[in-house]
Amino acid sequence: MLDYALDKEEKKTFVLNYKSLGEYIQVNVASGDDYSVPNTKDNEKNLLSKMEEQADDPWQFVNKQEKRKKSAIGWLIYDAAFLILNTVMMCLDPGILTGVCIGLFLLAGSAQIVALKDVKAKLDDVKKHELFLRHKISINEYLEKGNCNVKEETMVPVKEEKEDILNINDVHDMTYEDVSKIVTDIQRDRQLGIDRPKVLIKQYLPNKK
Repeated sequence: MLDYALDKEEKKTFVLNYKSLGEYIQVNVASGDDYSVPNTKDNEKNLLSKMEEQADDPWQFVNKQEKRKKSAIGWLIYDAAFLILNTVMMCLDPGILTGVCIGLFLLAGSAQIVALKDVKAKLDDVKKHELFLRHKISINEYLEKGNCNVKEETMVPVKEEKEDILNINDVHDMTYEDVSKIVTDIQRDRQLGIDRPKVLIKQYLPNKK
């Protein structure tokens, strides 16, 4: 996930994603610090729990981004108005100062466009994770159909804790459209009464091993 941390202190423990590397898990935190932990099931479970907690209800982060968006749009309109005015002045009375002003307003406008793109990327990332968390159980039940192995029956059934086929760390490499496609197909199958004995996981998770 992208960085939703609100301050420098929170960045130190804000988990962006992680990667299993043999005996260790390389954890990428928002502060950029190099952070490795032993590769155990409990540690991975705790990291996933932390990431889900971060993405569960980031309303403060969203509010901050909405304010950035509003401010950037306001400044962009202001820059555009003055750019038009200076362009007209340049046509009527060409001068070095007017040319410099046009250059400055173009630069300022470009900065606001970059800011708007950054805000959009972050809000889209929030939307993607919220969609995944809302449908996490149904998504994994759906994908489980493509991951079923025939197991030898035993007299005493052993209750095993199932690992999610798709977890919040995997979603880091997916787009909102990728997650939305799975949810849409699940909902459509339910509405049409379609039963899929075996779901083609690669169709949804091309990078999932």
